[in-house]
Amino acid sequence: ASIPQLLTNQICSELATMGKHDVVCADDIKMILKHQSELIKFGNCDDGDCLKQMGNMLKADKFITGSVGKIGKVFVLNLNLLNAKTALVEKRTSQKVKGDISGLLDKIKPALNALLPSVK
Repeated sequence: ASIPQLLTNQICSELATMGKHDVVCADDIKMILKHQSELIKFGNCDDGDCLKQMGNMLKADKFITGSVGKIGKVFVLNLNLLNAKTALVEKRTSQKVKGDISGLLDKIKPALNALLPSVK
């Protein structure tokens, strides 16, 4: 897996352990969409119920998006909290670490707390 994908998985896991929110990760969404696609492809989803089920499974009020990059010797993790209904960014946070990218792992929880201060 790529570094951004591994960080995404770590962010999702950390958010899930913090509680207070139902968390659906990128890999979960991919699995749900693949399963529903298979049902549609083989004609097992012709009455609309499975499409409704998929919509219900993916219902979310908020999304967290982000990026990771390197500027000189500094690794930067940017996270954004988006409102799913308006697609507007509600909050942004940026965490930086010099040297080894593994230092970003210690910056995930502070970044999530900055986006969602009610989650401790």
